[in-house]
Amino acid sequence: MSVYAEVSKMVPSTPDDGYNVLLDMELGKLATGDRELFHQEALYCVSLYRTYGAKADDDEFCEQKIMERFAEEEAARS
Repeated sequence: MSVYAEVSKMVPSTPDDGYNVLLDMELGKLATGDRELFHQEALYCVSLYRTYGAKADDDEFCEQKIMERFAEEEAARS
């Protein structure tokens, strides 16, 4: 499971106060590497809108694309 998916499950889907306090609290609990990975994965999910449009709103779809990207990066390292 991606860090993005884990953090998304920890943060309630109710509206925040506009300052991302809930998200910041959860990110503050993570190790620095995981925090950076979350930001990279979140940016990647946002970039999916260019190609897939509204389909990128689906959490499962984003998770699938993140894991595919991770597999490709691992394969490239081998």
